Amino acid sequence: FSESILQLELFCGMRGKFGFGARIPKIEFVSKYKSRSTGKYKYVVGMEPLDGDGWKFFESGKFKDIEKIKGIKSISELLIKLQKNFRFMHRDLHLGNIMYKNVSSPGNSPRYRFYIIDFGFSTASFGGFRINKNNSMYDYHFLNKTHDLRMLFTSMFRNTNRIKTDYKFYMRIVIIRLLSSITFYYKVEDGVFFWDT
Repeated sequence: FSESILQLELFCGMRGKFGFGARIPKIEFVSKYKSRSTGKYKYVVGMEPLDGDGWKFFESGKFKDIEKIKGIKSISELLIKLQKNFRFMHRDLHLGNIMYKNVSSPGNSPRYRFYIIDFGFSTASFGGFRINKNNSMYDYHFLNKTHDLRMLFTSMFRNTNRIKTDYKFYMRIVIIRLLSSITFYYKVEDGVFFWDT
């Protein structure tokens, strides 16, 4: 439930400020139901229709490298806005929590818009109140502005050989520059490891 509240607050708080870049998807409905297997109540969130996730987009040869670079830039710019306005940290940003949608008119060249989803581990401040500052994986800590991008790049390049084999020369240069710009960071938590890294 707090995940849905957080997503709604971010969507509404950023309304009119997204520009043409990445955004938070609109929630169409939130429904509560009783699980047949556990008997506990659960929530279902229905979002606006999107075309696919980041695994499909960034690991496919179907999409041009320039579109991938634009996607990384767009997601990064959205994170900056969310951090500035809401002291936001996603804390689970990987390619499965990035979605995309072709927003061009029929007959035109594709233009992709990116979305951040799944706010179960996320934290943000609204009117001085911090939502979801503690959960099963995180105790609340200071805002770490590089954490989410490091998580995203870790999921993109789980194996460093992928950078050498799967990406053209100019794409590798962009990725290496992006990665080197966020190498210096504060430690987030002791004993928290993602994808064995």
